[in-house]
Amino acid sequence: MKRLIYILLITVVTVAVSCTDELNQFPNIEETAQSVYSNPDNYASALAKCYASYVTAGQGKGGADEDLSSNNGYDYMRCYFNVQEAGTDELASTWIEGDNIGNLSFLTWDDQDPWVADMYYRCYYSISLCNEFLKNSTDEAISGFTSEQQAEIMGYRAEARFLRALSYFHAMDLFHNIPFADESNIGSSALPERKTADEIFSFLETELIECSDDMLDADNAIYGRAPRAAAWMLLARMYLNAPTYNAGEHYAESMTYTRKVMDEGYALESDYAKLFNADNHKRVGKGNEIIFPLVVDSRYVMSWGATTYLICGQVDTDYGPSASNFGVSDAWSMFRIRGEVPALFDMENDDRAMFYTDGQSQYMNSGIDARNEGYFVTKWSNLTDDGTTASNTSSDGVDTDFPMFR
Repeated sequence: MKRLIYILLITVVTVAVSCTDELNQFPNIEETAQSVYSNPDNYASALAKCYASYVTAGQGKGGADEDLSSNNGYDYMRCYFNVQEAGTDELASTWIEGDNIGNLSFLTWDDQDPWVADMYYRCYYSISLCNEFLKNSTDEAISGFTSEQQAEIMGYRAEARFLRALSYFHAMDLFHNIPFADESNIGSSALPERKTADEIFSFLETELIECSDDMLDADNAIYGRAPRAAAWMLLARMYLNAPTYNAGEHYAESMTYTRKVMDEGYALESDYAKLFNADNHKRVGKGNEIIFPLVVDSRYVMSWGATTYLICGQVDTDYGPSASNFGVSDAWSMFRIRGEVPALFDMENDDRAMFYTDGQSQYMNSGIDARNEGYFVTKWSNLTDDGTTASNTSSDGVDTDFPMFR
């Protein structure tokens, strides 16, 4: 069974009791940041909310009691997947208009596109959660706790810095020149300063190098929390694409941090499909391929985005294998893949060529919304290693984690 990081997600809650007698009202009791962070035991729960912001859209099941008002109401990773993939050969969307994905699919999006706008909001919502955590976990803020408690919170603080860097990286990569705010801006009425991509790059470089020193190594990593190798992976990726951010060439640095990850003791998985099934949490950590997953669990971290979207979305109600072949009860008929991608694979001998081809034409001749054109992807599943269904009913999501870095 998965070890869950999401023990409790702290919210600021107002508890009020109405009374018809205006002279005999109960007092309003309000949970504030000051009261929450006065207890060292609450820091793990507050950090869990920072992690959960990538795969949930609210405090309730499937995004109920939403965190913020948005166009589509979906979580960070559903937005991220769409803005990254919808305009590429890797995704042919079936419901172009119904899912408001036409502009992304045909590369005609602008700042009014609902997915683009929601991605922007999600990046900064996650950043704001991390900023709030960091404001309340300074050395001064935790000085009244025991040395052991302080040491633990310092580790949490490093992870919050990493998560903030991850969202800033996504924002920089997608939007280039972006507003910047850190914990020092909380409470200020001034608008955040707009920084160039190379300025954000410099901030992230320093931030990731520093925070990695206080993050867990592979020997002590805890499932669901980002180890230091995750920060190194992000650095390596950022260095590799540094010219895109007007930051010059950093290929040597990219190699350096890639080597640091390799020397940490991770290893490639021999069975490729197991990286994307409901038991992929067994492929996390030292000696395994997955370095840092976003935890998805139908009982505690239920989402209509993240891997629920990937698995149910790849299954069609009328074409291809049934939903049960993937361990789910619902087929969303969301997307297929363009023919140029399968053409890159040796379909007979490459175990990464995970496509359903029966009755499907490889290439699309009638438009990307023709459901019998383009292969279905079969990579993701909600089946365990022994082929049994991990979870999923008409009201629940999947149990398959999203490998953010592997």
